[in-house]
This record gives sequence, structure tokens and C-alpha cells, in this order.
Amino acid sequence: RQFQDTKLSLIGPLTVFFPSSFDGRAGIYMIDPYDPEKIPVIFVHGLMSSPLAWTNAMNDLRGDPALRERYQFWMFFYSTGNSIAKSAALLRTSLSEIQAEYDPTASNPNFNRTVLIGHSMGGLLSRIAVSSSGESVWKAIFKVPPEELDIKPEYRSDLFHLTHFDPVPMISRVVFISTPHQGSPLGDALIGRLSSSLVRLPSSVEELRDAILKNQMYTKIKPEFMKNRQLTSIAQLGQRNPIISIIGGLKISERVPFHSIVGYDGKEPLPAGGDGVVPYESAHLDGAMSELVVTSDHSAQETQPAIVEMRRILRLHLTEGDAAIDATARGEEPALRITRPEGPTPIRYELTPPARPPELMTRSNPEGPESEVR
Repeated sequence: RQFQDTKLSLIGPLTVFFPSSFDGRAGIYMIDPYDPEKIPVIFVHGLMSSPLAWTNAMNDLRGDPALRERYQFWMFFYSTGNSIAKSAALLRTSLSEIQAEYDPTASNPNFNRTVLIGHSMGGLLSRIAVSSSGESVWKAIFKVPPEELDIKPEYRSDLFHLTHFDPVPMISRVVFISTPHQGSPLGDALIGRLSSSLVRLPSSVEELRDAILKNQMYTKIKPEFMKNRQLTSIAQLGQRNPIISIIGGLKISERVPFHSIVGYDGKEPLPAGGDGVVPYESAHLDGAMSELVVTSDHSAQETQPAIVEMRRILRLHLTEGDAAIDATARGEEPALRITRPEGPTPIRYELTPPARPPELMTRSNPEGPESEVR
């Protein structure tokens, strides 16, 4: 009902081409008043989208009495035309601010069990939120350390913030849906190049770029990062864009388990096929505790099998957390939390028609449960 009374269907595309016009509205939004007794689940939408993308998931998950009793569902809204680095920094800042407001001592166990669910580019922002940069991101872009950049201190500070980060402590689990961990061919295609050329870069980005050019600092920046198009999210999602390679090299925190839900439109055999936007091999991520492949276009988060899988993961999250709390209450050491599979990521398929593509059998043991087609 709340979604129907908004103009989110129009706002989604506008945030791509006029990102600075909506930056002031970016942040985390609650559907209900904050409840310290409930665990936050935060949905992060993708490119050219808005919280409207989560209508089906929101209705179904909140409609489950067991989940509604234990979880509170929030939305992260942002201008999707901005660079991935800027949007990821905004997500990290929003998470830190909301915890500072509602759990300033970081002592609420429910807050520290927060789950991120990201669709498409939102999955990339979620991945960055649980990853460590070290010096790898800065060194991938700049040829010199920060102190050797002859720009205003505030510009240097902004660049440092965009390229240096640690996992957000409150995030305890992540679900990736149709996430292009290795990019999408559409970002490199003609339509991607034309679309990114229409994006109006925020004035702050243009000022920083002009300052770099004015001081001839382009000699200290790797050339692939000097083109205007490279600063838009559309271009950065391309498989040949250096930003996507940087994100793919980030190390996800070992304390955070993650899961994948992958769309498959059935047009090409797997693993070469995908959802029409993101190839399967880009959405697949080794180390996931589970992966479910569903029959879907790129909007896999709207499908019933994907929502059922989200429900399963959220119930699993409750079971694991409650078991640890109960053990502590008994004065026992909680069982070691398993955050990575012992072997390859277990893969399941929820495909229509229910037939196993021959190519899939080469990815795992055809006799094992991970190969089951339902």
C-alpha cells in the first residue's frame, strides 16, 4: 500500500540520469517504527530501480508471522547513477549512522545480527559493505600515495574515504541476488555506452575531475580512470571496466556468511547462459553457503522461488543465532559458526521446465544433493 502511494516507479530511472537531484533523499528507510527486539533486514535495490523492486519480497516475508515477530524490514534508497564507490560509501555511512542513533554502544545483539539482501548492483554495494580494501583499491587507481596528490584536503579526504574501508560490524549475513560480481556485458555494449553518456555527473565529481586536470595530476592516475564515462555506474558495471575487477578482488570478511540467488532465463545452456543481463558465471560466487538458480529474468528477487529461499535463509539465521544465545545463557561456549562451505558451494536448481541442463552436471557431482533439480 505504501509503495502504491509513491512515485517510486518514476524516481528509479531518474536517479540514474540525474543522480545529484536525489542524493539528499538517500539513506535507510523504515516501514515500521524501530523495534530493539527485532533483527534488521535491509534491502538494497539495483541500477535504475528503487525500493519498489522489493514489493513482493516485502509482502511475503512480512506476511510470515514467525519472521515478522523477529525481523524488522528496512530499505536503502540511493541514486543509482552515481559511481559504485560513492553509493557503497553512502551505504556504509548510512549503516553507521543508524546504529549510532539506535544502538550507540553496539551492545544490542539484534542490531549486530543485521542481514543485507542486495539485488544486482545493490549486491555489489552489499559486498563492499562486508569487505576490506586495505591499500588495494587506492593502488589500483592511483600511482602515488594520498599525500602526493596536490589537491584540496577535502578532495583528498573524500578520495580516501571512497577507497579505504573495512567490513561494517553490524552486518552478520548477506544475500546476493542476480549480482554481477564479474560485471555485465550490457555495460560495455552500445546501449550501455549511450546510457552512461546521458548521465549528468554530480557537480562535486566534476569539480574533483577538473582539479585533477588543472594540476596535471593525470600522470599520477592510471589512464583507464580518466574518462568521464568511467565515473558512471552504468559503465562501471561493464565486464571490461576496471572498477568491476577491483570489486571482484575484494576479500569478504570470513565472519560473514553469504548466499546467492541466480536468475536463469533458459535461452542459452548453463553455465554460458544467464538472466539476460547478468551471465550465470558472473552471478556465481565461490564460497557462498548456498546458491539457488531460479527460472527468471534479471528481476529474480520478485519470483516466488527466490522469496522462499530468502525465507529459508532468514529462518536459518534465526536458528543459528538463537542457538548461540542459548549456549551462552547456559554458560557454555557457543558452537563455532560456519561461514564457508567445507567444499564447493552447494548449488540447487528451481527451474521451469524441471529439466537438468547437461552442462550443469559438469559443475558438481550429478549424484549429490547440490545437483538436484526441483
